[in-house]
Amino acid sequence: MAATVQNLGDDQVVDVSAHFSALVKGALDARIASAGDPDINHLVEYGISSRGIPACASCHGAHAGGPIETPTLSGQRQEYLAAQLSAFATAERRNDVFNRMRAIAGKLRKDEIDKLAEYYAAQRLFRPRD
Repeated sequence: MAATVQNLGDDQVVDVSAHFSALVKGALDARIASAGDPDINHLVEYGISSRGIPACASCHGAHAGGPIETPTLSGQRQEYLAAQLSAFATAERRNDVFNRMRAIAGKLRKDEIDKLAEYYAAQRLFRPRD
């Protein structure tokens, strides 16, 4: 972020701050989201204990307080999310501290990766206040 904002003037910083402070957490974007797969909703909220998969929301939820390296997934591009989950699953991506995501993603099926990517891409992080 430092490189992005280093050349902003004081007035611009105030404008950017005002913009983001006027936003509230959004909901699923109906243009992207399907009706919602109950199995994926369950995976996000509760995980699949029989396969040793924790709930995605336990680390990636809005107020989860997961590990410090845990990124926000909501609103990311679907293709990007699917590619990163697949890269973790094959250990092509290895920047996860303590091998957490490689261990989890390696247990996901391809269809689950695709549906999780759709789920998180469909979430709007913010919307303007009413």
